[in-house]
Amino acid sequence: MNVQPEPAVVIRAITRTDLPALIPLLNQLDRPGTPPLDLVRAEELYARLECYPDFRVFIAEQGGQ
Repeated sequence: MNVQPEPAVVIRAITRTDLPALIPLLNQLDRPGTPPLDLVRAEELYARLECYPDFRVFIAEQGGQ
């Protein structure tokens, strides 16, 4: 029996290219009635975050997802 190991979980800081995949997840966390986050607003917020080198948002990634 060949059992393939699960891909390692990688914890890393987000990049701008992660935003399209993160937006639906972030929108699920908002209170009902909150306007959904869109890519333009997410990019604005990410740009502001980049101004603070000690602030980061991290994600867990496994198998490229």
